[in-house]
Amino acid sequence: MWSLPKLPCELPKATIPDFVDLKPLVEYFQSAFDDLQEEHFVKGAIWRDIFAMTGTTRTFYTSSSVAAAWQATASTHSPSKFVIAEKARVVRAGPSAWVEISFTFETSGAPATTDYGYISVVPEPDGKWRIWLMRTILEQLKFHPDVDILQPVNETLASPETVGVNGTNGIHHHPQENGATATHAGEADGERYFDCVIIGGGQAGLSVGGRLKALGVSYVILETHENVGDNWKTRYDSTKLHTVREFAHLPFDRTFPSTYREFLTKDDLASGYHNWANKYDIDVFRGITLHSAHDVADDMLQAGLASVTMMWYQLNITGKPMIIKMKSDSLPVRYTEDGLECANGDHIQADVVVFATGFVGNLRVVVQKLFGSDVASQVDDFWGLDDEGEVKGAFKPSGHPAFWYHGGAVGQARYMSRFIALQIKAKLLGTPLPLYSSTPSRNVPLGLK
Repeated sequence: MWSLPKLPCELPKATIPDFVDLKPLVEYFQSAFDDLQEEHFVKGAIWRDIFAMTGTTRTFYTSSSVAAAWQATASTHSPSKFVIAEKARVVRAGPSAWVEISFTFETSGAPATTDYGYISVVPEPDGKWRIWLMRTILEQLKFHPDVDILQPVNETLASPETVGVNGTNGIHHHPQENGATATHAGEADGERYFDCVIIGGGQAGLSVGGRLKALGVSYVILETHENVGDNWKTRYDSTKLHTVREFAHLPFDRTFPSTYREFLTKDDLASGYHNWANKYDIDVFRGITLHSAHDVADDMLQAGLASVTMMWYQLNITGKPMIIKMKSDSLPVRYTEDGLECANGDHIQADVVVFATGFVGNLRVVVQKLFGSDVASQVDDFWGLDDEGEVKGAFKPSGHPAFWYHGGAVGQARYMSRFIALQIKAKLLGTPLPLYSSTPSRNVPLGLK
């Protein structure tokens, strides 16, 4: 895990007067994009790319690394048609200040893309303006549907039983009428095949499903709950978001109009997500799973086991009246020949020990459980920061050629889903986004760590 203070970056120490003519800056950097060199960047420059040039999320630090990475990726992507916005703005943050300029461009590699970005420029002691921060973002795949637009199928919301599956616990068989292809990729020997299977119908899974549908990619979402939104609805009664309503929307529209409260409850989220999936006819296949140690304890008793002891505390709900013993005053520390020994010296005799430890933060553990060690050994860890300050594993190539992680807060689920869908679409077209994995050497300026 890396913390942000260890990264070689800092806010610029620049003074920008209250009245500055920004038009010459716009004209200068319009021409500079034709051949960006190290001299166009301050020594402590930063470039963050989100799939536009690197095929992943990367952050490069210092002018030498930024310039080398840009030139290497430009040789592959052939960026062109740079258009600098006519209006720039001065940004002030305490003693720091810079001028922010937005731009658009295209790439003509494989695949061809449209992209946009921002540069933050500052004046240097020699009188020249240079780039302190550059950001580039993949917008769309050229000549293909828009990942950000999906026409509603159900303007009038249907009943809960018809969410995305036409009233069945399965998938569609008909072509979509909103520009997408058929939901499944084909049939053979009575089996249906999909280009993409999404595990989980929460905000992350729904967002990716909708984006794939917008791009015409066949998909299905596998969800364990009875209804879309139940992953929120079944939480404890006081569950409420601590971010405002605008942060919680799913793609394509405002999922939560002004009729909803500002800080959404679990029931608000469940209702909004349920209606969204119905509105866009999102394809969800629903199933069942065991979620609780109580399920296991109940099964043990039903199977005739003489005694069941649950260790640690649980509220008096569901299967607890059937549990004969509860051990919650000390954690187990080691196995013994006939059971477990606890930290306080107590000994519990047991023929069978079942670990019901709950959620594990690194989804790589879940990958191994679902797909086996061979797949899990190929994928990156999920979450935490790498040495560039980027989130590990999520949203980008995982290491396995046909596997992507998605997760995070609602805003991340909504926004980053577009990049997962674009990656999958590009791969299905036979032109996957070229992955730039090199890290050019840095020239660390004085005062930076």
